[in-house]
Parts: sequence; structure tokens; C-alpha cells
Amino acid sequence: MSFIKAWSLVIVSLCYTFFISKLVPKGITRLTLIIPVLLICFTVHLSMSSLHSVGITAFFITWLANFKLFLFALGRGPLSSNPKPLSLPIFLAVSCLPIKIQLSPKPPTSHSHGDSRQGPLSFF
Repeated sequence: MSFIKAWSLVIVSLCYTFFISKLVPKGITRLTLIIPVLLICFTVHLSMSSLHSVGITAFFITWLANFKLFLFALGRGPLSSNPKPLSLPIFLAVSCLPIKIQLSPKPPTSHSHGDSRQGPLSFF
């Protein structure tokens, strides 16, 4: 039961961080408002009794999430996307899990006028 409570507390804290980022610009002000979340993430694994759940939570939350949130407060890292802000589910997944979002490149457009060759490897 403490595993579920700990992860619920982390998810609620990350939702708070997500909504704070919409209201407060990056920098020292955002870092000041995120410090309680960093402390929660740092101490949440101490309430668990199982060695396996403590290890998993300590890795994903204490190490990954804290570093990503610290960088996010300063406008850097994988959580602060410049072209388009992340949605809440993607923000939660990226902040807690060791995943990296890759933006899909735009497909190349062909502007050939009457040329039937495609791409760099074309045959006559």
C-alpha cells in the first residue's frame, strides 16, 4: 500500500509542477516553487518497506525525476520543449521514466518538375 501512496504523491506533485510551468516563467522563481516537489521526490522512497520497491522508486523518482525537474525549472532538459509544450501524460512519462522523446521529421517534399528520379540514389 505504501508503494501506491508514494507513486500517487509523486504523480500529484508532478501535475503541480506541470501546471506551475504554465503560470510561472523559467528561472529562479519556478525553481523556488518546484523545491517542495524536489524534496518530496527525494524522500518518498523512505516510506516503503520492500527492498525492490525502494530500489525502483529511488532510481526513477529520486534520481531521474529530480534531475529532470531541476533542469526543467531552469528551462533546460527533456521536459522543457521549445517548439511545442508537452501534454500532461507525456510530461509525467518523461519525468519519471528513462525515455527520450524524438520528434518525427517532416517528410521530404519533392519539387521536381518532370524529373522522375527519386532521392539521392537514382538510376538513369
